[in-house]
Amino acid sequence: MVLRTTSLFRAAVAAFTAVATCSAQRCAGTTLPLPARNVYQFDSETWIENLAVRPNGDLLLIVDENVTAPVHPVALYQLANPSSANPELTLVHSFDLGTVLGIAEIQPEVYAVLAENFTGNFEAVPGTAKMYTFDFSRGEQPVVNEVATLPDTAIGPDGIAALPGNPNTVLVADMYAARVWAVDITTNTTTTFVQVPEMAQVHNFTQMGINGLRVSHGHLYFTNSDLKSVYRVQLNQCGSGAEASAELVANLTSVTPVFIDDFTIGRDGTLWVTSSGPENVVVAVRPDGRGGFREPIVAAGGINRTDVQGDVGAAFGRGCSDRDVLYVVTNGGLWGAGLGLNQTATEPGKVAAVDTSCF
Repeated sequence: MVLRTTSLFRAAVAAFTAVATCSAQRCAGTTLPLPARNVYQFDSETWIENLAVRPNGDLLLIVDENVTAPVHPVALYQLANPSSANPELTLVHSFDLGTVLGIAEIQPEVYAVLAENFTGNFEAVPGTAKMYTFDFSRGEQPVVNEVATLPDTAIGPDGIAALPGNPNTVLVADMYAARVWAVDITTNTTTTFVQVPEMAQVHNFTQMGINGLRVSHGHLYFTNSDLKSVYRVQLNQCGSGAEASAELVANLTSVTPVFIDDFTIGRDGTLWVTSSGPENVVVAVRPDGRGGFREPIVAAGGINRTDVQGDVGAAFGRGCSDRDVLYVVTNGGLWGAGLGLNQTATEPGKVAAVDTSCF
C-alpha cells in the first residue's frame, strides 16, 4: 500500500509539473511591440509564403519564389528544431510549377499544398492549379501525391484550410473569383463552398479580395486584403457555408491602411493577422468575451522595424515550450518595396518567433 501510494504521489507530481511547464508565465504587464527573435533566415531574397507546424514542433515552410537567383527552388522545406540555436533546414519537395501558396494539415501529419502557375496579371494559368498531399505519418520521408486539379474557373486560388470532420475536403480561397471552393481530393471534384459579397475586391488597388482562410468553432473566418478586414461565415450542421451571410469581425484599416494577408487563431480565440510588407506589423484582434471582438492593435513589428518585415503568414507552436510562440514567415519586404512608406530596403525572407506569453 505504501508503494502504491508513493507511485500515485509521484505520478500526481509529474502530472502537475507537466501542466505547470505548459502554463503561461506570470507577467507584470504587456509591453508592445512583443519581443521577437530570428529563428532562421535565407541567404538571398526569398519569399516564404506560408507555414505549418508539425506535432513534433518542426516547421514546414512554403517557399514561393526567389527573385535574384534560382538558389532556393519553389518548394516545401522543413525547419527542424526551431527552438534551438541552430535549426536545420532541409528540402522536402521541389515543384515544377511557378508558385506555391497554401498549406494546411488536413489529417494528423497529412498536409495539403496548393501550387500553380500565374500569368503576368497574377491570374492562375488555366489547368495548372494543383493540390498535393504530403503524408508524414508513414515515416521520416513523406509520401507525396498529386490529388486534384482545380478547374479553369478557379482564377485566383490562394489560401487553403482544412474542414474539420471532412478530411477529404480542402477549402480554397479564390481572391479573384471571390469565393471559397471545396476540393474533394478523393474524387478530384471542385464545387463552390460559399460565396458572399465580402469576399470580393472593391477598391481595385491590389485586385485581391479574399485571402487567408481558417475554420474555428463553427465559423469560416477569412481576410479580405483589399478591404483590410476580417469576416466570418457561420457553418451549418453539415459543415457547409451555403446560403450564408458574412459578419464583419474586424476592420484593420486604422492599423494596416495598405494591405492585410494571412492570419491564424490563437487558443484563446485571438486573431493574429499579417500585413505582407508595407506596414511590417502583426495585428492582434482579441475576443471581447461576448461573442464579438475588440479593436485591433499592433502586437509585433512596426513601420521602422525589421522584426517581422514583410510578414505574410503565421502559426503557433504546438509544444509546451513554444505554444505561446507565434512563428511568422516573411518575404523580406519584397512586396512592400517602393510603396512610399519606409520600404526602400529588403532582406532575405526569414522565420521570426514572436513571444506572446505576456500578451
